[in-house]
Amino acid sequence: KIDNLGGNVIGFIPIGFLLSIIISSRSRNFLVVLGAFCISLFFELVQLLTGWGVFDVDDLILNTFGGLLGLLIFSAFKSIAPDLEK
Repeated sequence: KIDNLGGNVIGFIPIGFLLSIIISSRSRNFLVVLGAFCISLFFELVQLLTGWGVFDVDDLILNTFGGLLGLLIFSAFKSIAPDLEK
C-alpha cells in the first residue's frame, strides 16, 4: 500500500513541475492541477479499456496530489530564483 501511495504521488511530481514551467498564465495553479488530473484520468481510462491494469479512483487522487506537489516545488524554486521562468 505504501509503494502505491508513494509511487503515484512521486511519479506525478515531475508532471506538476513541468506543467508549471509550460503554463504561464494567471490561472496557472488551476491549470496545472487540472492538467495533472486529466493526464491521470487518461492513464486510468487506458487501463480500464485495455485491461492492462485496474481503474482506481485513489490513483486519480494521489496522482493529482503529486501534480500539486510539483506545482508547490516549482513555486518554491521560483521564489528562490525568480528568473526560473525565463
